[in-house]
Amino acid sequence: LVNCTVIDWFQPWPMDALYNVGLKFLAPIEQLGPQDSPSRQGILEFLPFSFESSGKVAEVFMANERRFAYTTPKSFLELIKLYTTMVGAKV
Repeated sequence: LVNCTVIDWFQPWPMDALYNVGLKFLAPIEQLGPQDSPSRQGILEFLPFSFESSGKVAEVFMANERRFAYTTPKSFLELIKLYTTMVGAKV
């Protein structure tokens, strides 16, 4: 007997948790300036906002196209990794 059931338990992260994860992973990047610089703070505030916005767009996509697009904690970590890679390549 084979059971091919998949349970999707993707719970949204709170904005402050996303902010703190971004803060931890972006802290060692010197190209963003000092820890209290306005540009660093703007980036730290934008990352959770963009992740939450993509989750809302995924819900609209599901309603319109009846296809799933997940925004998971792993995809947020991949967003941070992509950003840090791009910052490192530009400098």
